[in-house]
Amino acid sequence: MASEPKQTIKDYLEKANVFQILHTAVKDLTLAHPDDPLQFLSSWFANKNPPRVLIITGEDDSADQIGVDIAQKFNVAPLWLKDIKESAPTATRAELAEKVITKLSAMKEGYVLTGFPQTRSQAFMLQDHGVIPTHVIITQGAQLDAFRPLYPKALCFPADTAAAVAFVGAGQVPDVRPEATHRVFLFGPPGSGVSTVATRLTEEPGIEAALTMQQVLYAEVAACTEAGRKLHPYTKRHINHRGEVDFDVDIATISSRGHDALIAEIAAARLGRTQGWVVHGKWPMNMNQVKLLGKHGATPTRVIMLAVPDEVCIDRLVNRRVDPLRGVMVHPDDPEWDERCLEFIQRPEDELSTVQERMAAYHRWPLLAHVNNTAEIVDGVGSREEVLARVLAVLRRPAIGGGGLV
Repeated sequence: MASEPKQTIKDYLEKANVFQILHTAVKDLTLAHPDDPLQFLSSWFANKNPPRVLIITGEDDSADQIGVDIAQKFNVAPLWLKDIKESAPTATRAELAEKVITKLSAMKEGYVLTGFPQTRSQAFMLQDHGVIPTHVIITQGAQLDAFRPLYPKALCFPADTAAAVAFVGAGQVPDVRPEATHRVFLFGPPGSGVSTVATRLTEEPGIEAALTMQQVLYAEVAACTEAGRKLHPYTKRHINHRGEVDFDVDIATISSRGHDALIAEIAAARLGRTQGWVVHGKWPMNMNQVKLLGKHGATPTRVIMLAVPDEVCIDRLVNRRVDPLRGVMVHPDDPEWDERCLEFIQRPEDELSTVQERMAAYHRWPLLAHVNNTAEIVDGVGSREEVLARVLAVLRRPAIGGGGLV
């Protein structure tokens, strides 16, 4: 009978990981050499950071046992995404992410969550809401190429459960949060240079692609996906300034026919496959599209408006020409510009009457007033390098009010 209490104590010490906790505390005390060791230890235990573990799995992969063993070893709560799904069977991925974020934010004593995040967008949502794991484990079957850049310190494909437990037991892994990336909505009037700035931003760390919603939607049409077939009737063909056949997707008509949800779903899926992006052009077109995109987890971290007076934009557009030999656009801001360039080809859309119509349409954009009130305004007058430098300065400072549109 005398052995039973001892065994109970031993089981408790192992289950609660007491030896590991004391070992870490003594190690930190030795490294710190405080004048008052008791005060140091009191503060150390008060601020003890329990493990917060994410286990990212594949669709058909099961890592349940890893989650169970880690939870038992470190006395933290085990969670499974499948259980959250069962409690909300009709929830979208974005709605599931919101439920997960709410639950994890309230768990101050640590946790191990298996099966989440499933997408990059969900990983970014965690980061945006300040839910930062101490450890990330990526198991066999998960999309390693998608998640490894986001979690560079993650343990990938552990050989067994013991390896995963040892990884967490080694202590908090620094810099486990997703690497800094930018998700930008870049707006501006016609002729403000948003497309030029967006393209240049892809040369900077943290931005992988510059996209317009025209490009995103037409890619679906060209791929003959189910969504693309629905968009095909709204696709128009035209000849671009290089004499090539190009296509436009009539987003305004698609929206007016009640297909905002379809656009948001396509956009979120495309942006979720990209590590850092800048979307430029007059999209979203209305607040409904903004909210629908947010429900899919594809929210921007920054919203930037290039401020350029109408008369400057009009002057840029009506004076730009197409070099017939090179098939490239030149305009007065280019270093090689001279009066001879005026003899080059002027596109119909750059004629004064058409430019004035485009400018008037821009000022009728339903989201314009809201963007002007919420975006970070950047002076868009000057050389390309000057404007780019101003935009980069904005991206390198903390976002104002979270950086979003809502």
